[in-house]
Amino acid sequence: MLSKILVVDDEPDLQSLICQKFRKQIMQKKFKFVFVHNGIEALEALENETDIDLMLTDINMPKMDGITLLTKLSEKPNKTIKTVIISAYGDFKTIRKAMNLGAFDFLTKPLDLHDLEITLSKTLKAVQQEKEAREQKKLAEKAHAELLKQQTLRKSEKRFRALIENSLDLIMILNPNGKVIYSSPSVQRFLDDFNHKNLNISIFNIIHANDRQLIKHILQKIVNNPLDKQYINELKIINKRQELQIFEAVFTNLILDDNITGIVVNCHNITEIKIAEEKLLHDAFHDSLTKLPNRALFMDRLSHAFARYKRSHQYKFAVIFIDLDRFKKVNDSLGHLAGDQLIIEVANRLTEDMRYDDTVARMGGDEFAIYLAFSSD
Repeated sequence: MLSKILVVDDEPDLQSLICQKFRKQIMQKKFKFVFVHNGIEALEALENETDIDLMLTDINMPKMDGITLLTKLSEKPNKTIKTVIISAYGDFKTIRKAMNLGAFDFLTKPLDLHDLEITLSKTLKAVQQEKEAREQKKLAEKAHAELLKQQTLRKSEKRFRALIENSLDLIMILNPNGKVIYSSPSVQRFLDDFNHKNLNISIFNIIHANDRQLIKHILQKIVNNPLDKQYINELKIINKRQELQIFEAVFTNLILDDNITGIVVNCHNITEIKIAEEKLLHDAFHDSLTKLPNRALFMDRLSHAFARYKRSHQYKFAVIFIDLDRFKKVNDSLGHLAGDQLIIEVANRLTEDMRYDDTVARMGGDEFAIYLAFSSD
C-alpha cells in the first residue's frame, strides 16, 4: 500500500538525504514523498494532494513556520493527516505547543535518519489503524442506516441485535433524564454485574463524579437541539469493581424514532490511546535509564523558578551541578552495564531525601543537576 508523505523543510540537502535513505521503499512504491519549503506551500500541496497520510514539518521556516501551519490544520477538522514535527533539542515550549495543536510525534535536530525511519513507520501504522477504524465506523453507520430502511420490525430488530451484540463499543439508550432503557451486551460485560433490564439504573451511576455535570448539560442540549449530535472527547466510566476506563462518546437524539424512542449513546474505548499519549509525553522529558527528569524538563522548571523570583525576590532557590569523577574508568574497566548500575544508584541516592518540590535531573552522561526550593518562612 502506497503511503504519501509531505516533507515541509527549507534545508536544501534534506530532500536528497531522505530520497537516499528511503530509495528502496520509493522504488517498491511503498512511499511517495512530496517536498515543499514552507507552510504556505504545504497548505497548497494539501489542497492538491488529497491523499497525503503524514506530514513531516520543520518548526523554523520562512513565510510560514511549523506552529502556524499546525494552527491552520487544526482549523480544518476534516483533515486526518498525522503530523511529525522537527524541533531543536530541548525546546520544551515549542514541542508542547505543537503537541497541543495536534502533532502526533516529534524529532530533534540534528536529524537521525534511523530515528526518522522508526518514527515514520510508527506514525504510518497509526494512520492505517485510524483509516481502518473510520472504515469500520462507516460500515457500522451504513449497516445501521440499512436497518432503519427495513419494512418489517422483525427484520430490523434481527439485524440491529446482531450489530449491537457484536460491537465492542458500549451502546446505551437513555431517556431525557439519563435513565438507561437499553444497554448492549458490551455494556454488561464491561460493567460486570450490571443488569440491562433494570430500569432504575441511570448513566449517572456509572460515570465518574467529575463528569456528571457535563452529562447533565449534554442531555439538556441534545433535547433542545435534537438534530445536532453531541460529542464528548473523554468520558470516564466506572464498573462495580471500580475499574475506570476512558471513552469517546457520541449522543444522538432518536426520541422521535419509533424503533428507538430514546437518546442513543455510543462509547468507544480510548484508554490505551490515552495511556500511550501520556507515556510518549513522559518519555520525552524523562531519562530512560534513571527515570529522572531530563535536561529539557529541568530547564523548564528552572525557567519557572526565575520567573517566580522576578515576581517576588523573597522566593529563594539553589541549583547544584554534579559531575561524577572518573566515571569513564568504570565503563572502561567494568563495562557499560556496571556504569549504568552506578548511574542508577547515584540517582537513587540523590533523590532519597528530596522534598516533593525539589528536582533531581540527569543532564546527560555522568552529569546531574539539583533544583532546591527554599521556603520564605
